[in-house]
Formats: sequence, C-alpha cells, structure tokens
Amino acid sequence: MTEAPSRLPLEFSKAKDCPELVKNFYEYLKRSYNREPLEFILVIDKEFRVADDPKAKVQVAKRIVDTFIRDGSMMEVNIDAFSKRHLATQVERLTFDSENLDTLFDETYKYVAISQN
Repeated sequence: MTEAPSRLPLEFSKAKDCPELVKNFYEYLKRSYNREPLEFILVIDKEFRVADDPKAKVQVAKRIVDTFIRDGSMMEVNIDAFSKRHLATQVERLTFDSENLDTLFDETYKYVAISQN
C-alpha cells in the first residue's frame, strides 16, 4: 500500500518563490477578498525568517501579531481564538534570547499555508 500524499502545502511552497505566480495568486485572492493568508505567509518568509538580528526579529513578530493575529487587526487571518491569544501572549513576553523565537509562528504558518491549497 502506498503512503497517502502529505497535506503539507508542497505546491504552494513552490509557487510562493515565483514572483509571477505570487502576483497572479495575490490578484485572485484580492478579488476573492481573501488576501490576508498570502500576506501573512510572505511576511513570515521574507521578513521574520530572514531576520538575523534577534531584536529585529522581535520587532517583526510584534508587527505580525498587530497586523494579522489580534482580533480586529487590519489583515486578520482566520485562526482560532485560543491560538490568537496564545501567540499574542508569547510575543508580548518575547526577549531577544527567547528559545522559541525562531519557531514562534511555525504552527500558525503551517495552518494558514495548508488552507491555501
């Protein structure tokens, strides 16, 4: 028996590295009034994950929570209330040497990316 294909967003993860595909997908999401998930994913990939300086990473994390996670935020992603509160609390307590800094958004990222497939 063959193993079922992974539900990880393989296709999306490849597409997000192609600027033309991202642009077309963004336009589609914009027309569908659902561009927030893609914006969230791109900010994580292009700003949070590449930040080398822990201070800069903490600042990006706070901006991500304010923009995408808090209830009523301008680009609020569709995740459960417990996860929102948990992430907001974690970010408020972040320090530059926090152990979970690099993996802070991993579960939310995976959930949001899978929802785009």
